[in-house]
Amino acid sequence: MEDIIAKVRKLSSITVARSVLGADRYVMERLRAAGLLVPHFADDGGMPMYHQDQIMAFLKRLQDAVTGIRKPSRYWRPITSAAARTHCSTAWILGQVFGGRLELAARLPNPFQLADFVVPMNSLKALLHLQPEGMVTVAEAAKWLAVDVRTIQNTRLAKFADRASEPTQHDAEEGES
Repeated sequence: MEDIIAKVRKLSSITVARSVLGADRYVMERLRAAGLLVPHFADDGGMPMYHQDQIMAFLKRLQDAVTGIRKPSRYWRPITSAAARTHCSTAWILGQVFGGRLELAARLPNPFQLADFVVPMNSLKALLHLQPEGMVTVAEAAKWLAVDVRTIQNTRLAKFADRASEPTQHDAEEGES
């Protein structure tokens, strides 16, 4: 019984987890969607709770990926501002870091919040330009459609964009001729 009580006491609300990581609600949702942070009680309609050990393991994983100390500059930006500047999600950037495709540095010897971790903007932009032929980035799609980037991201989340990329009956008829 004491084990259960001890485990429950280590659960934190999303507000506490956000303040520990220095992330807003949008970033937390993206981290959850990417499987980088898995909340407890989220599926049964309850308020998502995050276990302290899981948050610390996530931070440890980030700290282990750090290659050195860098001051934020024009070339090295904190993860959250790099995501905002390039119109991609923080979770996507972290996926690139954890996949070994993007270098991660820290601006402090013992980084703790997301803003303490920096990425090279030139490498990040190069990764963003590696889109497959015929595909466009979210920022390009938003510009072409004259809508906000979040509108495109929300339609992707709702699976509308996936359906739009499927061939239509008209496309099939054109392919036959």
